[in-house]
Amino acid sequence: MHFHHSLALVATLFLLDAASAQPPGKTLGFTFDEWGYALYEMPGAAECPAGLQISDLDMFRAQYQTEEEQNQALSKHGFYLNRGPNGESDWLYPQLVTEPVVYREVQSKIAIGKNLDGTTDGKGTGKTCAHEKFVDPQGHPGVDNQMYRVLGCHAGWKKGGFLSDFVHNLLRNEPYDRLLVEISNVHDLQNDPDVTVSFYKGRDQLIMDGGANGGKPVPWQTQRIDDRFPEYIQSTHGRIENGVLKTAPANVRFAQLQVIRVPGEFRLLDMQLELRLTENGAEGLMVGYHDTDNWWKNYRKLGLGAPSVELQSGPGVYAALQRYADGRRDETTGKCTAISAAYQIHATSVLVVHNNDQTKSNPQVIAASGPAPK
Repeated sequence: MHFHHSLALVATLFLLDAASAQPPGKTLGFTFDEWGYALYEMPGAAECPAGLQISDLDMFRAQYQTEEEQNQALSKHGFYLNRGPNGESDWLYPQLVTEPVVYREVQSKIAIGKNLDGTTDGKGTGKTCAHEKFVDPQGHPGVDNQMYRVLGCHAGWKKGGFLSDFVHNLLRNEPYDRLLVEISNVHDLQNDPDVTVSFYKGRDQLIMDGGANGGKPVPWQTQRIDDRFPEYIQSTHGRIENGVLKTAPANVRFAQLQVIRVPGEFRLLDMQLELRLTENGAEGLMVGYHDTDNWWKNYRKLGLGAPSVELQSGPGVYAALQRYADGRRDETTGKCTAISAAYQIHATSVLVVHNNDQTKSNPQVIAASGPAPK
């Protein structure tokens, strides 16, 4: 009897040891080389029936309609952005300015994105405010992307727009805000129930292939982790389903991706990636909630830095941001302090270089253990 028990114990230990000896799995590395607000664009900009946004200068001219009034305002306050009652900047103090032209926002029922709050009707919950949901282009209901309502009628953020192309070009050609993503413990590229997804700040410029329009990043080049910034070493769980990576919701912090070369931090609450893995990269969506205060502090740097090249006005964007905030409901005030957003992502495969063991073994875990929820 004791012999049989001992034999069973040995067999069990052998199986456990064999399981623990399973190969660790592959590691995949990527860098984001394109990203932009997910804006569903219809023929003729039909999503914006009132037209596209107008500029700060046009707002100034609508506020002071005669040449004499404009000259008086400029003589008193010095610059057309200073449209507050006492000459305050309309980007620094947008809440003090009432726009003379109604803000032009998206009226479409269709948007790109995902269901973030779990509801299909947009009714308020303990964590969210009531809001109108979208249907995605494939007909799936319940989509949350309120940022589309705020920025969807901005010419600069549309495909081929100044801001969109400017950010894309700098993201590819400058190393300052390089984002590296690593998927580890991958045993099956088509279906794997539990993988680890890590995020790092990179430090290297991308090598381009010399093609048209500046070319595309050469895949499989090496990219070093910038481990001088441990706050950007983060990790979460995910799964691969039919060749698509899906991550668990996580609060992430990236070096600024939106205002290149300007100090700031990109934060996305309950962030989820849904990226289809390709031969030399990945593409898909990044969704989540932006804290409205953090987003605005970063975004207003665009308006202050280049007001003459972009058709938008600070007070209009700011008011729409507050009006459409739908996440992180404050229990005391009942006001939401975050807004749902979606980004379209393209990533190129790279070889992520770890400079030391810190980046390999001690990433900041930003989501609960376990595979991404369905």
